[in-house]
Amino acid sequence: MWCYPLDDVDNFAKIIDLELRMGNILKNIESIKEERESNMSTIEKHKAEVKTVRKEINKLFDKLEKDIDEKKNECREKIKKITSKLNKRETETVKCRTIVDDIKQNGTNLQTFVILKDIEEIITEKEQYLQTGIDNVEVVVDTGLLNIMNIVHDLKTIGTFDIKTHKRFVSQEPSTITNKLFLKFERIDNIKLSLRKEISISQSNSTCIRGCCISPNGQFLFTDRFKCCVYQLNEVCALRNTWLIEPTLGYGIVCVDAHTVVISSGIHCFKPGLAILNLQLQKKKTFIELPGRTYGVTKEGQSLFTCVQNQGIYEINLTDFKTTRIIRCDITSSSHIAVYSDKIYYTDNNEDCVICCDREGLHIWTFKDVSVLQNPRGIAVDDGNVFVVGEMTDNVIAISSDGNSYRELLTKHEGLSSPSAIFVDRKKKNILVANTGTKAFLYNFSFQ
Repeated sequence: MWCYPLDDVDNFAKIIDLELRMGNILKNIESIKEERESNMSTIEKHKAEVKTVRKEINKLFDKLEKDIDEKKNECREKIKKITSKLNKRETETVKCRTIVDDIKQNGTNLQTFVILKDIEEIITEKEQYLQTGIDNVEVVVDTGLLNIMNIVHDLKTIGTFDIKTHKRFVSQEPSTITNKLFLKFERIDNIKLSLRKEISISQSNSTCIRGCCISPNGQFLFTDRFKCCVYQLNEVCALRNTWLIEPTLGYGIVCVDAHTVVISSGIHCFKPGLAILNLQLQKKKTFIELPGRTYGVTKEGQSLFTCVQNQGIYEINLTDFKTTRIIRCDITSSSHIAVYSDKIYYTDNNEDCVICCDREGLHIWTFKDVSVLQNPRGIAVDDGNVFVVGEMTDNVIAISSDGNSYRELLTKHEGLSSPSAIFVDRKKKNILVANTGTKAFLYNFSFQ
């Protein structure tokens, strides 16, 4: 049996991992190419369907046009006969008038008597002919055709075809060998937390913290729903600013960059959406209205993702602020959200669960265990491991990337009391956990 020296195990594992990853890349490229060819086939199919429909419509109109020509010819012959009869009677009537004019000038009494009697008979016949009715020949257009004509008049187009471009996230098949060799980097059992700071957010006893984050330059930010404000603490956790954010009540918060934050409106029902604030200028830059109460918000790449009650999950492009509902679902109030790679994670405090799905809304897993997690609030993700706070269970748990296992990381013994918000700094490996009240805790995490 050919064995690698122990010193070469890491290199061997990396080679196996790279080979498998390259194989996955080639497989995914082939799959994407097949999908694109399938798209072209679909277009050709639709084009053929349009041609078929047009041919059938043309047949109907050809038949209708032929029927109209036949009826027109038939109508012309009938009208020609009627016109001929009318012309004859018109000529006879004019002739009678001429005779009457002549006898008025030159006729004797006897001549006048005889001629008028004859003319009276002729005129009576003409009157009877007109009174008995003359066939009125006309083309009767079926109302169906009139309806079609009205539709065509109002119709701008029969249909449209457009090119829709969306991202396709390819699947990655994990390397079993690599997973076994480097399992410690993925197991939640190996997470180690070290307390760095205990933070006093405010001196007030009537606070309701709902969101927290750390800016790229080390500022600590917390939203207070009761006071409709944002607390800004500096690197040494000293209060720097308190911002009133009315009329937005303030719920979730996320940093776009070192000087820009986004705050969701929470239960505010008059103007729901996201407020974008400038920390330097201490003023609101813009407001993005959304169709329902807006709760958790997070940033991934150049997009914001947020939970809108009873509507679903919305994505907002940070370049043009275009808003798109990417997942339609009956999302509950107070839901928080996290996004990592091609997966979306959000909390449901009505069902005491955490849901994982892809960006198309396809369900992947649901974690629910009321013995360890009740009323889940804040949520964050790092390397696929999910960190969630339980407000009623006074804890923070880590859920494995497959949703099958969990580990309780922090409890009330570490000072948690109705925790409501959590933030993970993936680069510095820091976790910020905030209670509903005035305390927050900053931990460093690592893998043993």
